[in-house]
Amino acid sequence: MAHRLTDITEEAQTSNASTLRSLRSLMSAGVVRLKRGRYAPNLGHDATRYLWMLLQVDRLMQLPADLQNTLTVVRKRDYPPDTCLVVFGSWARGMAVEGASDVDLAAFFQDAFAEPRRLFEGKYRIEPAHFPLADLCKPSRTLALDALVNGIPLSRRDAVFDSLVALRTFPKSFLIHRLDHAQQLLDNASIVGPQTPAGEYLQGVADRALAQVRSILEHGRTVSWREVAPTTSLNDALRELRDQLAIEGDEIWLT
Repeated sequence: MAHRLTDITEEAQTSNASTLRSLRSLMSAGVVRLKRGRYAPNLGHDATRYLWMLLQVDRLMQLPADLQNTLTVVRKRDYPPDTCLVVFGSWARGMAVEGASDVDLAAFFQDAFAEPRRLFEGKYRIEPAHFPLADLCKPSRTLALDALVNGIPLSRRDAVFDSLVALRTFPKSFLIHRLDHAQQLLDNASIVGPQTPAGEYLQGVADRALAQVRSILEHGRTVSWREVAPTTSLNDALRELRDQLAIEGDEIWLT
């Protein structure tokens, strides 16, 4: 992903001059490239891969120690050695509430068609999501995309990095599927009554589905539903997203 100088300065909490000096050093070493006024890492450079790997290790170490141990147990006990496991969702985004938030765990492996089941490990509730290995190379569902782009790899970090380097588009067909699902939820909410607890729940799930589609269309990536502006009219938002998708090709370009 490419960033403006001001964005990098704000994230690094330093001055423009200091940031620019560092960027120039990275550019002279071939680690960073400047294109159309934005700075982006050279994904083909060995240093980029190494720094990304170190970042993932650092992110993993930020998780509670008992959660790290729990994930190690689950990885060794429940999955084949060549499985690519990724923690995603609220724990990967730093938005989890200990004792309340489930631990979302994406597993990319050959026999991923086995039905995943919730795991209770100590004080943690682990919600596995199983994906075929093909989704590691070309994600076809928003959960898989979110795991690869925003998650913390527990195993096969090299495969996740290679996937991100090659990742360019996301299938339009799945976004249409998500909109159809949101439409069904809104129809059911109107039947049970929008103001009832059941109706409010159905509308909340529909709102999250719409946020998934909007994040990919408007940001070219998955963002947390909390980061997407709340929808004032779900039916209007649904129509607008259908109109946006109608003019897109079969693949949505990602950033």
